[in-house]
Parts: sequence; structure tokens; C-alpha cells
Amino acid sequence: MTSNLISFVSAIMSYYLFHEGCHVIVSLIFTEFHSIKLSLIGPEIIYKTDVVQRLGFKWGLISGVSNFSTIIMGYILLVYGKKIVEEKRRFIKKYFFYLTIVFLLVDPINLTFGPMIYGGDALGISQGFGINLRFIQIAFLIILMINRECIIRMLFPLFHIESRHFFFKPFYKKS
Repeated sequence: MTSNLISFVSAIMSYYLFHEGCHVIVSLIFTEFHSIKLSLIGPEIIYKTDVVQRLGFKWGLISGVSNFSTIIMGYILLVYGKKIVEEKRRFIKKYFFYLTIVFLLVDPINLTFGPMIYGGDALGISQGFGINLRFIQIAFLIILMINRECIIRMLFPLFHIESRHFFFKPFYKKS
């Protein structure tokens, strides 16, 4: 149990490092990085430009690159899952199991439900690229459902995980 918790917390911390690191890198490219603020929900990147002035393509990139990068990294981890299963060290196995789940689910959840609670990256993507916020939320809800299905159909079987809980049942039966 303790090793599961340590693996899960390590995966969450790795996610934050990767996600926020992408924000930092892109904001440095556009000379917009100011500082990092730690809060209850995790680290937050502070930019030089005020929120009300953040319009245009660069703000879409600063807000969105981290989200797309984490989801793509989740797919890469999913593809290399067979190699992870062969790993002898249990902590590494558990860590990559949780890391794959976190990378596939956190940003789709954030972009789907975040705007209703705290704003977040979805607003920057919407304003930066001029895309309707509801479209972004619906698109990432679909990605969330697809990623959930990938986890249940691809990742769980690799790690020999079975569940009868309705959250972990596939949406449809294979024919």
C-alpha cells in the first residue's frame, strides 16, 4: 500500500514538473516568464503580461503546449507499456503505471472542467487561438473518454488489473 502511494505521489509530482516545465519553456521563448508560485492546487507560472492583455497566438501556445505535451507523453507511455511491464523493479513498474494514467487524464479533466471552477489553461487556449471555450471543453471531454477507454482496454490488461466497478468498465463490448 505504501509503495502504491509513493508511486502515485511521484507520478503526480512528475506530471507537475513536466506540465509546468512546458509552460516555463514556452514562456521563456516568448520572454513572458516571471516566476513560479506554489499554491494548494500545485505550482502556477506567473507571466509578465497581465491576464486581460493576454491575446494572440503566443498565448494560445503558452497555455496549450503543456496540455498537448502531457497527453502525447501519456500516449507514448501507453505504447511502451509492454516494456514497462517487463521491468523487474516493482516501484518503477507502479510509477510508470500511475504516470501513464496521470498524463492521459489530468489535462483532459483540467480543460473540460477547470473553466467552470478556476479558469486555467482552457481560457488561455480559447483567447489565444480564438476558439470557443465550449468547443475546447467538449473536445477535451471526448479526449478524456477516449483516454479512459485506452487505459481500461490497453493499460489495465498489461498490468493484469480487473475491476467490476462501473468506472472501470469499457463503454462498449468488443464484437
